[in-house]
Amino acid sequence: MMKLNVFFLLISCALCIYYVSAESCEGCEKLIDPKNPVLSEKIGKFVSEHNTLSDEEPKQEIIIINSTEQVVKGIKYVIEFKAVGVITGKHYICYCSWFEQEWFSKEPQLLEYKCSRIH
Repeated sequence: MMKLNVFFLLISCALCIYYVSAESCEGCEKLIDPKNPVLSEKIGKFVSEHNTLSDEEPKQEIIIINSTEQVVKGIKYVIEFKAVGVITGKHYICYCSWFEQEWFSKEPQLLEYKCSRIH
């Protein structure tokens, strides 16, 4: 009986450690709410800037599909979104990632921005 109690105690401890470490995984990507208005505002600024500086068709009607954040000496955001071309009305799937270190710079650093037309 004693061996069985010790066995269950060890299993319980292992499960607790697993769940605690999964919840507090520092440096792991975490899903964030794609309907977050702050996130929408930030991606809107990147899209607007890209529309101004790029030779590509300007994009509008941004709908965030997937969004994550990751803590790595700051916060890295990775966003997947749908957009519609202003001129042609064609649909695009876009990816944007940026890095924020508010103690270093108030402006986020754009890491990647790319769009592909959906066929």
